[in-house]
Amino acid sequence: MTTQKADAVVREYNFSDTHLTERADSLKISLNTDQAVLAEYNVSAARIIALQALRDTFEAVPGDQVFMGPITLARGARDTAQKAVYDEMHKLVVKVGQNVWANGVSGQDMLNAFGLLGSLSLQNTEELLANAKVCRDSLILNQAGFAAGYNINAAYVTTFTNMVTAFDANQTALTTAKKTRTTKKVERINKGNALYREMILLAEIGQTYWGGVGNNPAKYDEYVINESAPAPTQSINTTINAGATIEITGLTGIGADTSMLFDTLASATPGGNLQIWYGDNITEMPAPPDHFEMPGGAPVQNHLAGDIGWDNVINTHLYVRNNGTDAANLHTQVNG
Repeated sequence: MTTQKADAVVREYNFSDTHLTERADSLKISLNTDQAVLAEYNVSAARIIALQALRDTFEAVPGDQVFMGPITLARGARDTAQKAVYDEMHKLVVKVGQNVWANGVSGQDMLNAFGLLGSLSLQNTEELLANAKVCRDSLILNQAGFAAGYNINAAYVTTFTNMVTAFDANQTALTTAKKTRTTKKVERINKGNALYREMILLAEIGQTYWGGVGNNPAKYDEYVINESAPAPTQSINTTINAGATIEITGLTGIGADTSMLFDTLASATPGGNLQIWYGDNITEMPAPPDHFEMPGGAPVQNHLAGDIGWDNVINTHLYVRNNGTDAANLHTQVNG
């Protein structure tokens, strides 16, 4: 038996969900056939019905693939809205920085007041959204202070406000879609585990009887629950120079529930700081938890691919950015 971590619960069986339900069905057939001889071993008709109920309640919870679609759509809408705000804020950096203010406030102080100080390209989604709201509020407050040539009029402020509202709403929708997926994923794992545990108990009863008193190897085999062999472990070692962003390629068979291990191996490069995520654009890093950070020398981290942005439609590329001052090493491992 293997375990896979997923939001503080573990998946206790090593075969697919489809195989689990198929194996439950075949076990139920054997139990119904043999119930009379197994009754003294606590295999009652009611217990077989309860097994069916466990199987049905498990299958009633949608699989992860049902929720990845809405997440992909929500992420696409969020990314579109985010890019629109990002592009407009770049334009505002110039307009705010160049505008002549009657009160003599310095350009740097004014950029700061508008949430425009610093590199927009290095901000994650949450940081950019927070600064966009600051910029929106400052535009509303100071719109009249712009010279006419900058075209920062009431209509423009309304347009920018609507862009920020769309960005915020789409980010909220993406967060909600992810929470829904997480909740249902945990529910499905818990119900799958409950079904699996009862199947193991009943299978052991059948094996005990047919391997002993019943003495029937063919019947014994009906109660053997074979787990599939785990996939082979894959690993890649990479060096990421300070300031560089790279794509890690060569890992195959990735899915939302693929368990991945990351080790910086960076005790010799303490200034390295890695940001790791799945995406479709090497220049666009999502907000946490769709990316996570590993400073040089950080402890090993384990993540499911789906929890760091992977989906089977768009975000299939594994990116690593080193925004530290030293080169950093990274050991990436896909656990079989």
